[in-house]
Amino acid sequence: MKRISYAARCQQAHKAQENPYGAVIVFFLFVIVLLLSARTSFASGQFTTIDAYARACPANAKTSLDALALKQ
Repeated sequence: MKRISYAARCQQAHKAQENPYGAVIVFFLFVIVLLLSARTSFASGQFTTIDAYARACPANAKTSLDALALKQ
C-alpha cells in the first residue's frame, strides 16, 4: 500500500470541504439584491403627488406647519 504524502492529504481534505453550490448561492444572492434595489427604484413614483403638493405651497408655508396644512 502506497502512503499518501502530507501535502496530498491536505489537498484532498480541502477539496472535500469545498462547497459545490458556491456559485449557485452567489447567483441567488445577486438576484435578491438586484430585485430589492429595483423595488426601491420603482417605489420612488409613490411620492410624486406629495412632491407636487409641496412645490405648489407658498413661501410662508416653509416656516409654518399650519400654513402648510392649510395651503394658504
